Amino acid sequence: MIMGNAQSNVKILSIGAPQGCVLSPVLFSLYTSDCQCTANECSIIKYADDTVITGYISDNVDSYNMTIAKFVQWCDDHFLELNVAKTKELIIDFRRKSTEHKAVSVHGKEVEQVKEYKYLGTVISNSLEWKCNVELIQKKGKQRLYFVRTMKKLGVDNTLIILFYKSLIQSVLMYNIVCYFANATKTDLKRLEQPRKVVQRIVGVDLPSLEGLYFERVSRKVRQVMHDPTHPLSENFKFNRSGIRLCPPRTQKVRFRQSFVPNAIHLFNAQVRRSVSQT
Repeated sequence: MIMGNAQSNVKILSIGAPQGCVLSPVLFSLYTSDCQCTANECSIIKYADDTVITGYISDNVDSYNMTIAKFVQWCDDHFLELNVAKTKELIIDFRRKSTEHKAVSVHGKEVEQVKEYKYLGTVISNSLEWKCNVELIQKKGKQRLYFVRTMKKLGVDNTLIILFYKSLIQSVLMYNIVCYFANATKTDLKRLEQPRKVVQRIVGVDLPSLEGLYFERVSRKVRQVMHDPTHPLSENFKFNRSGIRLCPPRTQKVRFRQSFVPNAIHLFNAQVRRSVSQT
């Protein structure tokens, strides 16, 4: 292992760290610390074997291709084999005159360009629409409604049924909701609410709406980012001169206005206004 100018003794291991071991994230961070991106337009997001390279491509794609080439070389130097068949390229282009982008090549094999890709359980499309992602989440939620109906037929107490719903259905519906909820269409939001409404009719007890849970999660996430100066989004959450409200970014597109940072700042400022008016 090499860190700066220091190098440890070489030892070959044929086994890996057990899954769930507290030492695994530390070892992963140490072993991949030298895998970094030097281009300002690109970044490397490392998550175990689901590594993502993002890049802002204008007229010049040299930095993007160079970042990919360096990453491939880093994998070769560290005896990591890239599975080109499972590697995908997603291009997001909202220009009026979009141009075709040449496919990326890794070891002489072209990487497939796709219109949507499932990354860490969330389906991302090249149009940044969330219909496919919502359909996937709704399908998972509906599949688990069978157990709720079975528990009700067996006379299980409503407290246990609600606990089951929150643990295995609501958790699925809320997964990564801060990223797409504000940009989802009303039709998609109704689909998300369907499993909750079904359980609500079965148990006869009002359950918290996903919108209310979304507001709570966004507020909690904003506070988390603001109290962590090392967070990548911390620079976007700055107070104005009064020190009470946050400064919203300038937005021209509805797509950006409904994304996490502008929408989270809007919700935070609205919450501040309500608290001030109540006092």
